[in-house]
Amino acid sequence: MERETIGHMKDGNQRGFADPMLVDGRTRIDTEQRHPELNTGQRQAVDDVFLSREKIVGLDGVAGAGKTTALAVVRDGASMPGIE
Repeated sequence: MERETIGHMKDGNQRGFADPMLVDGRTRIDTEQRHPELNTGQRQAVDDVFLSREKIVGLDGVAGAGKTTALAVVRDGASMPGIE
């Protein structure tokens, strides 16, 4: 399982600027504005995921850092109408 995940990650690292980001700029801004509860680190993590062209993006941090909260915001933005 882990090797398969790493293989997908390496394949995703081959992506370039021609590949789409997870969401468009307007969706990113709208989503972040709907979540003023995010701290600076969480907002940066959400930005990093939204702006990435990678297929797999990992987040790491200590317990209680807000990873789950940040990923809930990513899920909110990624589930907007028109996002596949």
